[in-house]
Amino acid sequence: MDRLKMSKAVVVGDLNVGKTCLINRFCKDVFNRDYKATIGVDFEIERFELSGLPYSLQIWDTAGQEKFKCIASAYYRGAQVIITVFDMADIKTLEHTRQWLMEALGENEPNTCFMFLVGTKRDLLSAEECQRTERDAVKMASEMNAEFWSVSSKTGENVQEFFFRVAALAFEDAVLKDMELGNCSVKIGDGGILSKPSPALPIHYFTHPLLYPTPTLLILFFTQPPLYSSPSLPNPHFTHPPLYPTPTLLIPHFTQPPLYSSPALPNPHFTHPLL
Repeated sequence: MDRLKMSKAVVVGDLNVGKTCLINRFCKDVFNRDYKATIGVDFEIERFELSGLPYSLQIWDTAGQEKFKCIASAYYRGAQVIITVFDMADIKTLEHTRQWLMEALGENEPNTCFMFLVGTKRDLLSAEECQRTERDAVKMASEMNAEFWSVSSKTGENVQEFFFRVAALAFEDAVLKDMELGNCSVKIGDGGILSKPSPALPIHYFTHPLLYPTPTLLILFFTQPPLYSSPSLPNPHFTHPPLYPTPTLLIPHFTQPPLYSSPALPNPHFTHPLL
């Protein structure tokens, strides 16, 4: 079970786009107006309890300065999650996100990482400017095969929701990989057992005990669907636990969906909790 206890996320992006502020808002619930560039790398460990199981997410904060790239890139390796950040008030930083993602993927197997595009400082934009930038970001996220989130580290808007999404996907991925390695069943937390479902049925669409066999692997993500999400991400609209069979992996998360989710993530387009 050790492999289920920790995952690694790396945060990349241009200088001064708000990577450190994003992490500090989530991990420490603080916002520091005084800018201080990250030198090399820094990291935080955030601890969760998912279905009674202790789980930690390492969040690696990498420098955006060119002179530190060689140092920072060494820490990209072994990531399960790549978070590419841009400043919504500076559209040029969005244009650079593709290169940042490619550099991080170059140190990892592309098919093993969840990819996220995060726009920060949305509080600095008017409603019209925000919508325009979000449209551009959705297009970029689609090209990058990443899920897009628009956040404000200053106000905290969407920050916790975003990182809960990251943790849930990374944890679920660890569970599935443990099963693929030959563990046909995995003991989760307080004693529930998750067994491998039938290969004939899609893992992420076990939504009703009358429709699908038990046991199931189910992660609860949002209470409303994102504006766009990928067919490869788990369905985030499972909102009524009494409908689901047991044993079940239920991770309650957040109410705010991403603006865009990549086709590499499970399909979130189920919008009625009773299905």
